[in-house]
Amino acid sequence: MVKVIDAHAHLEELDDLESALKRAREAGVVAVVAVGSDYSSNKEILEISSSYTDYVYPALGLHPWELSQDYEKVLEQIEAHADSIVAIGEVGLDYRISTSRELQKKAFREVARLASKLDKTLIVHARDAWRDAFKIVAEENVSKAIFHWFSGPLDLLDELREKHYFISVTPAVLYQKKHIRAVERYPIELIVIESDAPVSYRGKVSEPADTLLSLKGLASLKKLSLEETAKTVFNNTVRLYGLRGLEYEED
Repeated sequence: MVKVIDAHAHLEELDDLESALKRAREAGVVAVVAVGSDYSSNKEILEISSSYTDYVYPALGLHPWELSQDYEKVLEQIEAHADSIVAIGEVGLDYRISTSRELQKKAFREVARLASKLDKTLIVHARDAWRDAFKIVAEENVSKAIFHWFSGPLDLLDELREKHYFISVTPAVLYQKKHIRAVERYPIELIVIESDAPVSYRGKVSEPADTLLSLKGLASLKKLSLEETAKTVFNNTVRLYGLRGLEYEED
């Protein structure tokens, strides 16, 4: 059985977390990075990670969908828990929503600055805002970033690669053309895989075990074995998040 790490899941949104994590373990998922979106979900993520020590690793976020004028308290929350989190995310920009772009960019710049200050990996959501998100991350000298579910312009990938920024692969790699093209072009050494649970892919609600679908799609595009692909992205994820004590052990 191959071993994988789910690099991005919204565990607090799962209906039956215990059962979902049991299925994940059985599928070969050896760790999950749980991402928050706002003050309340961040609090839930911290509670979940304390209940599943050495399996669930917390990341605290400020998602554009949940953004409000009093977002500073979320930044304070993130900084207060800096020693116990593996990343800052999910954060970013989303130009399909009605929230003011200026407010989004202001908040994102502040959270990117915080990631730089704390030397934390930044997990970036950038729907229809890829160039602006990259510009802010680069200008704030963020050293480690993941552009989540990358489906943006292909020429931007060259700039991401120059900065050694990562992209993440979701189960959409099995059918979404923009995502497929990006994954085909980007080096596997700068890729991690995720479920983004509980997002629905073609009508099926996902859970962490579906990280294996991301693995299969990635292996197919790269024309590599599942084992080789799994080992590479596993080590990428451990290094990027600083997940001490996790090693790829072959059965």
